[in-house]
Amino acid sequence: MSKVSRKDGKKPYYSSNSLPDHIRIREFQQKDIDEIQRIYANSMMDTISYETRHAIHTDLSKISEKYGCGTVQQQLTKSDKYHSQEDLVDQLHNDRIARFWVAVDKEAGNKVVGFLEIVDNEDDDPLRKKYIMEPYAPHIKHLCVATNYKRKGIATALLKHAIKYIHKKNAKSLGVLTSAWQGPAMEIFYRFGFIEVKRRSMTYGFVECIKLSLDVEQWIRCRKARKHSSSISSISDA
Repeated sequence: MSKVSRKDGKKPYYSSNSLPDHIRIREFQQKDIDEIQRIYANSMMDTISYETRHAIHTDLSKISEKYGCGTVQQQLTKSDKYHSQEDLVDQLHNDRIARFWVAVDKEAGNKVVGFLEIVDNEDDDPLRKKYIMEPYAPHIKHLCVATNYKRKGIATALLKHAIKYIHKKNAKSLGVLTSAWQGPAMEIFYRFGFIEVKRRSMTYGFVECIKLSLDVEQWIRCRKARKHSSSISSISDA
């Protein structure tokens, strides 16, 4: 991930070799909230497996389209009212990790097309608090990509950026609480090296919550080793 300078002097965007040139990653701004809510609501059905979607009544799957995602938007607005990056960090714990990044499409007027949030505490969320085993350990709270922008490397780039960030903060692990419903999302996490550390049925066995964890140090070492191996191969081929 490399920084891309900006002529207006504001904080730089972040670029990734795996991303199209017109996609950039930057920190969350308050103006992004409407687009984030829309992506969050519409991606709820995208992230679950085909078998689960098939089991859900057709009318349920069209709730977001019929009602404009109002219920979900109200939920997200109530729980995630951010006004700046500083609002994500507890002023009494300056060493705590909490960040929210968005991916934007420059060719579409800098429209938000994906986002990732990491936090290190869930004081107001009993479910997550119950499943996050390490106190103040960073974990992914939200990772969503707009439907029309999936499979373009956006989720991968957001994850890479988050892992590098928490590594600089000396975090040893990165967790995520997901469910067996979210097959496509779990595939991404497994591909990155996340491993399952806890599984438990909730809501009378209808939902199975799964806690995944990534060894950040090991991920960084493997990434460096691959780069080193690639550079040696390039020299040999020259």
